Amino acid sequence: MAPRPRKSGNKDLTENLYKKKDSRDGKTYYQYRDPRNGKYHGMGTDKAQAILDANALNELISQQILQNRFKKIAEQKESISIGEWITMYQLILDEQLESGEIQLNTYKTKKTSLKSINCHHGHIDINDLTAKDVKALIDIYKDQGKRRMSMVIRSTYIDLITEAKQAGETLRADNPAETTKTITVKTQRERLVLDDFKVILEKADSPHTMPWGQNSMLLAIVTGQRREDLTLAQFKRGRDWIPAFEAFLRGDKHPIHPYPHVHEGQLWIVQKKTGALIKIPLDLRLDVLDLSVGEVIAKCKKSFVASKYMLHHSKNISVKKVGDPLHKDALTRQFKKALGKTDLTFHKSPPTFHEIRSLSERLYKEQAIDTQLLLGHKDPRMTAVYHDARGAEWTEIKT
Repeated sequence: MAPRPRKSGNKDLTENLYKKKDSRDGKTYYQYRDPRNGKYHGMGTDKAQAILDANALNELISQQILQNRFKKIAEQKESISIGEWITMYQLILDEQLESGEIQLNTYKTKKTSLKSINCHHGHIDINDLTAKDVKALIDIYKDQGKRRMSMVIRSTYIDLITEAKQAGETLRADNPAETTKTITVKTQRERLVLDDFKVILEKADSPHTMPWGQNSMLLAIVTGQRREDLTLAQFKRGRDWIPAFEAFLRGDKHPIHPYPHVHEGQLWIVQKKTGALIKIPLDLRLDVLDLSVGEVIAKCKKSFVASKYMLHHSKNISVKKVGDPLHKDALTRQFKKALGKTDLTFHKSPPTFHEIRSLSERLYKEQAIDTQLLLGHKDPRMTAVYHDARGAEWTEIKT
């Protein structure tokens, strides 16, 4: 109901406040008219106080009316289950992958966690989901010792509900996943130290290992790059590199990633994971091994197999032919095989091929090289994580 027109005597008063003169004693009294039911309530004779009280009531009642309106909208809206929203959310993930907003590994990890969420909570209405529900699923993985998976479940759930709110599929103000306790995962893998690296490097050249075993380790330690970038590295730039790079800069979805290659006395790298653009001089030398980037690349080229890839298959394996590029997991398997032929022992979990990247960072840091630029990190805190030897190295106090 629209408010009645105000009389001239009430125009200096706030909304819903009225005054009335009592003919018996000549005093002016103030009344507040409740807009919800039209009932009047006495507000005394103090005009200033009556206005303050009326303003406070107006704000309180206005908020209540608005909340009731949203509640009615929510009751009228057809509810959606977690499982139904996951189907739509997966389309959002597909778009994020295509646009480059998320990487393929992130996409696969979220898809895996969504299967678990759908299995356990797909039947629950999205408005009825509670923090207790989310915690119960997280605890299942924590009890199995899968803390990293429990962390992924929590982060996926947070994004799942956030996207639902933005899409208007729920009017709930909270995100129940955010109220659960943050999960931390302590890395158990031990760091690789230089002496151990040398021992493993020697075994990587044994008759039972692949010819490219040593080359992969040396290329990793002198460049500090990830496995996927090492396996993509080529000796020179091909004709397809420039259009692939231009497509990369435009953000196009392109089937060919600009691969690392040698050009103008440098190793040009467009990092597969982050897209960081790095040029490493071929004369960059790792002093402790007395090896330069260019010398290791030349060593890779001294192969009995003709290939454009620095790290390549030396024999036919299944669908892979001689000269084809290696898969990144092949580097890890070969490193583990060489490590297994040594007498080295580790207290927790033995280092993997990826730990060569951390060792490279620590060794180059001692040479005053800017390792944040070398590793392609945007955040110096990430470089600091790689620099942490996790108690594997002695700290020498110099005088």
